[in-house]
Amino acid sequence: MSLKDLLTRMLTAAASLAISLLVIEGSFIVAGFIVKARIENGHQEKGGVFRVLCLGDSSTYGLGASNRDKYSYPAQLQELLDKSGMCGKFEVINLGLPGENSSQLLGGLEKNISRYKPDMLIVMIGINDSWNLQGSRIIEFYKASPLKRGLMKLDLVLNKIHLYRFLKLAMISRELDYQTKPASPPYTGFNDLSRAGGFPYSRKDPGKSQAFYYCLKYDIMEIAFVARKHRLPVLFMNYHNRGWGSPEIALQKIYAWLNLSIVDNRSVFIKAQKEGLNVRSGDGWHPNDLGYSLIAKDVYDKMLSLRLGNNCVK
Repeated sequence: MSLKDLLTRMLTAAASLAISLLVIEGSFIVAGFIVKARIENGHQEKGGVFRVLCLGDSSTYGLGASNRDKYSYPAQLQELLDKSGMCGKFEVINLGLPGENSSQLLGGLEKNISRYKPDMLIVMIGINDSWNLQGSRIIEFYKASPLKRGLMKLDLVLNKIHLYRFLKLAMISRELDYQTKPASPPYTGFNDLSRAGGFPYSRKDPGKSQAFYYCLKYDIMEIAFVARKHRLPVLFMNYHNRGWGSPEIALQKIYAWLNLSIVDNRSVFIKAQKEGLNVRSGDGWHPNDLGYSLIAKDVYDKMLSLRLGNNCVK
């Protein structure tokens, strides 16, 4: 084979790879638009109902349910409220987006409040913050060497590419065995600084652990502030499972520091699993139909206890 033929083959292979990557990236973009369009369809007219806006990621969207329109936790919460005997009518809107992080939720919060005019918010967010840096403010909190900050900035730029985020998530998913590892994994190599921050994300870079913690803390605080500004009651939720880097530990610290109303899904799932109930889908992380029903009931009970939704709760 001549050098010219070799170069031609290499260029052809490179062009084919580039085209394939562009097609994959385009598919992610189109899929994202379809999901958003489906979520945002309708609901403009309020008509005197008590409107509940459910914000979050895949656990709000309903991944793992056999039919998200029927068995996601917002859908099952709607059914509970309809049968509750409370005065008035209810509308529960599911704005969960798979992979969403706290910064993305915060960035669209004012727009969603303006569009849907809700009467209360339910928020479960933060589990994706350690890998999805799209729109993240983490660099503002990252105190590190110029080299490490440069790598972080590169990561932030690459996170704009859907395929890159997907590959990161795929690699992360392989690192964790959700069925066999304990809720608080005995990671080694972290020092007191990373443990105190409550976000054991990086064995080699406790500064990154701190940056993630403070970024998440900022976002949750701002979400609560926006809700207060609009005089909207807001329920924040603990996750039903742990995440990569254990962001649920950070969330517990943040919720306690802000003195927020919390729905504790984790303890409910631990109890259910001890009783031998199958509450998770085939991926081992997301809830199944029964798991989502537990979350919906948990939220419903919290609403009753705080008398949210009506002044004539029976």
